[in-house]
Amino acid sequence: MILAEELGSPKRIPPMADVAIRSCELGTDDTDRQVRTRSRSASPWVALFQNFAACGALEPPDALGAKIVDFLEANGHPRFSEARLRS
Repeated sequence: MILAEELGSPKRIPPMADVAIRSCELGTDDTDRQVRTRSRSASPWVALFQNFAACGALEPPDALGAKIVDFLEANGHPRFSEARLRS
């Protein structure tokens, strides 16, 4: 948020008028790393990640990536915004 304010400051030379910063909470992606972690019995995180899968909380990375691309390709965003990028 601070960077967004600094970039929009009239004291900045030259001013950066066309900059948008988005803070994203991506959720839990179903990546290869997730699969490996769920398959290990020695990891202390196994139960947590198995529960993510069992509850349907995992999201495909390509769906989240598409939402990020949509943001980057669009115009007219506020200087700073926050998003929860859930599928």
